[in-house]
This record gives sequence, structure tokens and C-alpha cells, in this order.
Amino acid sequence: MLDAVRLAAPGLVAGTLLAVGTAALMRSILLGVSPLDPISFGSAAGVLFLVVLLASMVPARRASGIHPMDALRFQ
Repeated sequence: MLDAVRLAAPGLVAGTLLAVGTAALMRSILLGVSPLDPISFGSAAGVLFLVVLLASMVPARRASGIHPMDALRFQ
């Protein structure tokens, strides 16, 4: 799961920076929300991070239930 976090963290940072950069262009579309609203950015990044954790948890749990010798025997 640590590998998934290492891959997701730079992506979240790059996505946030791109979103901040394009926020000025979308000012007319956003109704009732500031273009640089920290709650919106934080909640979107948090949801994406949770999706990454859940998506990596399923294979990690599945792999942790297999005995290492059985895994090596089938390769």
C-alpha cells in the first residue's frame, strides 16, 4: 500500500496545482464557490486519496492471505 501512496501523492500535488492554475479560467462557471476554495480542493483530494487507498487495499489483503511458499511454487 505504501507504493500506491508513493504513486498517488505526486499525482495529487500535480492535479491540485493544475486545478489552481485553471481556476481563474473557470471563474464564470463556478456559482457560489470561490475559485480557490480550500474546502473544495481539500475534499476532492481527500476523496481521491481514499479511492487510492481502497483500490490498493483489496489486492494487498488478498496477497497477505497467501503463504509465501505457495506463491513461489505457482510462479
